[in-house]
Amino acid sequence: MTSPTFFPLSPSAMLMTVGNRIDVNLTYRIARFVELLDKESVPSVLDVIPSYSTILVIYDQTVISCEPLERLLTELWNLAEDGPEARHSRTVAIPVVYGDDFGEDLEDVSAHTGLLPEEVIERHLAGHYTVGALGFAPGFAYLIGLAPELATPRRARPRTHVPAGSIGIGGEQTGTYALSTPGGWNLIGRTPLRLFRPEKDDPFVLRMGDQVRFERIGVEEFHRAEKGVGEQE
Repeated sequence: MTSPTFFPLSPSAMLMTVGNRIDVNLTYRIARFVELLDKESVPSVLDVIPSYSTILVIYDQTVISCEPLERLLTELWNLAEDGPEARHSRTVAIPVVYGDDFGEDLEDVSAHTGLLPEEVIERHLAGHYTVGALGFAPGFAYLIGLAPELATPRRARPRTHVPAGSIGIGGEQTGTYALSTPGGWNLIGRTPLRLFRPEKDDPFVLRMGDQVRFERIGVEEFHRAEKGVGEQE
């Protein structure tokens, strides 16, 4: 992989670009880089926001200037070079009820792909997913690994309300809504897990680089889990 390039966005923000496409190996390396940066506890770095091929670094300009920061970030990026130790082994299982009131757009995905609804579900369950990015709302996970035949364009008219826990397909990606927000992805199911817990020290169930597998459950099990803990520890 090429060396990172840096683009100052403001006196206290820098965009670090490390690629130009969605790639699982790149995701693992970015996740490892962020871990290393956290472990270093660099006082000048105030926040780090990773994505598929970029990392936004917010820093204290009174403590460090651009050039020393670029050298530091490049050094850590080189240390995070992809290898067995850089790959995350953590796998998170997410139970899902598919279709009906829990996945209102399953029939639309079926019509677009030419697959029966049950075939859509089976292929979605069979996927091996990696969390490639988090955003646009706290805890929303963009997952790499959707079967190409399930790719479905986002809805022409986004919803003003998507229930928390919804599982959707948007283009060539699948994702999880951790909060109730507006959204334009095709909803195919819902999980009873609380994917964002702001009261906890570590509020996010999913982290960049995690492996995700979906497990099908029934409506009764969904409601039991919803009334119980309903979250991953």
